[in-house]
This record gives sequence, C-alpha cells and structure tokens, in this order.
Amino acid sequence: MRLLTIVLAVVGVAAAGGVASAGKLRVPADYATIQEAVDAAGSGDTIVIKSGTYAERVSIANASRLTLKGSGAPVIDAGGGGFAISVTGSSRVKLQGLVLQGALDGITVSDSEKVLIRDCTIENALRDGLAVDSSQAVKVQRTRIEGAGDDGMQFGEIATRCVVTRNRIGECGQNGIVVLGDQNKLTKNDIADCGEDGIRIWGDDNAAVGNRLARCEDDGVDLWRATGYLLKKNTLSEITENGFQSGGGERNEFVKNTVTGSGFSGFDIDEPGDKLSKNRVTAAGGYGIAFGVGGNVVVGNTIRGSRWFDIIEFEYDPDVVQTPNTYKKNKYETSRLTEHK
Repeated sequence: MRLLTIVLAVVGVAAAGGVASAGKLRVPADYATIQEAVDAAGSGDTIVIKSGTYAERVSIANASRLTLKGSGAPVIDAGGGGFAISVTGSSRVKLQGLVLQGALDGITVSDSEKVLIRDCTIENALRDGLAVDSSQAVKVQRTRIEGAGDDGMQFGEIATRCVVTRNRIGECGQNGIVVLGDQNKLTKNDIADCGEDGIRIWGDDNAAVGNRLARCEDDGVDLWRATGYLLKKNTLSEITENGFQSGGGERNEFVKNTVTGSGFSGFDIDEPGDKLSKNRVTAAGGYGIAFGVGGNVVVGNTIRGSRWFDIIEFEYDPDVVQTPNTYKKNKYETSRLTEHK
C-alpha cells in the first residue's frame, strides 16, 4: 500500500510539473478548424485532419515536432489570399497528405529547420507552390505541384542543405524549381511544361541527380553564377532553348546526362572550369555542345544529329589569354574547333 502511494505521488508531481506525452488532435472531431488545433498542440503532437474542405489559412509559428497529417486528402482553401500553410521559426514540423489550393503561395517556410513536406498536392498557386527562405534541411518528398503562376518551388539565398526528391511539378508560369542557396540536392523529380526553365540554380555546391525535364520554354537547367554543381543522370527532352546553360560560375560537373531534341544547344557553356563527361546529346536544333570560352574538360561524350555542329567553339575574346578546352574520347560527327592563343 505504501509503495502504491509513493507511485501515485510521483505521477501527481510529474503532471503538476507539466510533463506530457505526445497526443493526437482530430479535426473536425476535436477542433472545428485546423488553426484551432495548431494553437492547442504541443511538442510532439499529431493533428489528424479528416477529408473535406477547410476554408482557412494555417499559420504554424515557433512549433517543435508538430505533425499535420491528412486522412482522405483534406483540402485547405486559402480563398485567393496569402498562404495556405505558413511555417515560421519552427523545427521538425511535418506536413503530410494535404491538398492546398486558392493561395498566393501554397506553402511558405521561413526561419525554420528540418521541416518535412510529404505526399502533398499544391494546385494553382498564384505565385509559388512552395517558397522556402532562411531555413535549413527542409525535405520535400513525393509532392505534386501543378499550375503555379510563378515557380513550382523556390529556395531562397539562405535556404541550405534542403533535399527535394521524387516530386512532380508541371505547368508553372515560370520555373519548375529555383535554387538560390547553397548545398541543396534535387533528385528524381519530374518537371514538365514550365514557362521558363525547368531548374534554375544560382547557389553553389548544389546537386541535381536523376531528374526528368520535358517541354520547358527556356532552358532545361540554367546555371547562373553557380559554382561547384554536380549534374548527373538527368534526362531532358523537347526543351525550347538549351538543355543545359552554364554561365557566370565554374567547377560544375556534368556526368551521364541525356539531352534529346533541344531547340538550340544541348549544352551551352559560357564559363571556364566545367567538366563534361559521358553525356549524350541527340538531335539538337542548333549545336550539340557549344563553348564560348576555353578551360573546360570534355571527355567521353556522344553527340549525334545536331542541325549545325555537334561541337563548336565560338570566337573568344582576343584580348584574354585562355587555356584551350581539353577533348578526349568523344564521339561526334561535325565540329568547328578554333585555335586560340
């Protein structure tokens, strides 16, 4: 009896001290709106949202280990204003199985870390489907974004170490994915029918591996001021301008990519220090690989069926001494390589 009394006393002290285990909050069974559930939730809680349409904008601020999980693909309709979901100043927030519509930006993430967005759908955002800034280690998985007015996803200059994998992005007014920050990774995403570039990269030391891009109205992948980027095993088809455009950066590596039917060049390289190895370019509307500068390494590539030249070097600035490009074991049919001082 004495032992039981001691145990009950300890439990009572723990409860009085505010120690609580993770709980499950249900919408609309326990709370009429998602925002009410978010405001009531504590660290480690899971909010389960039943199927239906919820006319609200959900703000998650200063949260830790909070999960919003859809049951039966519930729809959050922002009514044409602001965001559908905003995550600010938070850590380890998970958004899963939600459908977002009627927003300026579908999901915004700022000043947060280790946010996970999985199995969501973002439809017809007037600006960006997903906008991430001043955040680290955000993961986006198996999410579909359709009809964004601007970019499908945008990662700002202070968005770092983010991982974007197995998502589907289509019919965006501007770009599929924009990466302005450093050390991010894009893998196995499907991107199609974008008004500008499929992927646009300005940051450094990023990677794009195993992505599929089709029918983009500008370039498939545009590297502008991007340095130290790895682009490997990406497949590009029916790109209106260039498959890959590299300008303003250096030390980028293109490995085992496939470009078919680009409107102009398969690769357009305008800065020195890049390496192209084991890529395949077929039926380019202009040039297979075009260089505006020297100092690049070109090894083991296969280029066939270009309209003009499979490999071309344009005239360099005669007042600048440049190292010639290095060519080894490439397979091509036509070329125009120029002697440069």
